[in-house]
Amino acid sequence: MNCCKNCFQDSDVKKYILKNGKIKDCDFCGSKSVPCVEPHDLRQMLNPIISLYISVENFMSTDELKEFEGDMLWEILNRDWYLFNIFDNTMIESLTAQIVNTKSYKEDYPLILTSYVVKKEDYYNDENHPSEIMENKWEIFTDSIKTINRFFLQKEFNHSLLRRMIGICKKTIHKDTVLYRCRISPNKETFSSSEMGRPPCEKATPGRANPRGISYLYLALEEETAISEVRPYIGDLISVATFRLTKDLKIIDLENIVIKRPVKYGHNLSEVIKYLDFLRKLGEFLEKPINPLRTEIDYLPTQYLCEYIKHLGYDGVRYRSSLNKGSNFVFFFDEAFEVSTIVSNYTIKEMTFPNYEYEHLK
Repeated sequence: MNCCKNCFQDSDVKKYILKNGKIKDCDFCGSKSVPCVEPHDLRQMLNPIISLYISVENFMSTDELKEFEGDMLWEILNRDWYLFNIFDNTMIESLTAQIVNTKSYKEDYPLILTSYVVKKEDYYNDENHPSEIMENKWEIFTDSIKTINRFFLQKEFNHSLLRRMIGICKKTIHKDTVLYRCRISPNKETFSSSEMGRPPCEKATPGRANPRGISYLYLALEEETAISEVRPYIGDLISVATFRLTKDLKIIDLENIVIKRPVKYGHNLSEVIKYLDFLRKLGEFLEKPINPLRTEIDYLPTQYLCEYIKHLGYDGVRYRSSLNKGSNFVFFFDEAFEVSTIVSNYTIKEMTFPNYEYEHLK
């Protein structure tokens, strides 16, 4: 059977087929007279992805298997790795089987086509697995920057690789995007538009991304998220302003970390995953609600990495809100934003944290 470049989304697989394929009809997507290869020709190229997974039948009991609901290999390759460009699931399953179903694969990966699969590292507590390595590296990093060296770390990262991994998370937030900022009035007086921007540096307290004295602009994608993030109480007067982007900005998206071109990394894929797990840790720490009881020192790890992202020339970072499933942003500069002249003011009437009911003040 033959598959063609139109069967795949991954650009590196497409390039391989264009370079090595012979003009034939595709048996999977139906394309006519296009460069095609036999599916097993892609086996070595896709092996770094496939080898991440193992059949659950290798370690689950019969009773556990009866209750387990998981994913087949073809589903994971399609959903998590954006590999295929076919919309017929039967054809995706068949193509996956043709890629994998060889004698050597049957010996190395028994049951991988006929049962649910999971990542090996999820079920084997091995200190050499990427997640364990990066868990330890994160702990070493946070301990080092808090208690040993602040500006010159004793155990530095592989900055070249970390820079590449940060680049994987690069996104563009486009001109005319509207974002929100909320403030609680301490004296029941509304804020003007000019008071809704980032604070002056002399008043900048330490936050998730900024150290004391360096002012960043924290915004939310949704108005509800902006309100939830300041955690008002019943009776509080809050002001919400909109910020419109006047140009495109480059940000690092820690909310949606995916590898769109896994094939290009070859056998270095596990190393890439390792460093992306480190960035996921950064995203998780940025998500955590600010606790007034935490000391400045607790923010040092995220402040250091955000400043490194800033040093690389990016404009900000996107991260998930832990309060209402929305999206937050921190921007290192505010020159690209136009603040609304009209500020919306509300009084909090009801609170079922993290949801609020509020009355608009005219």
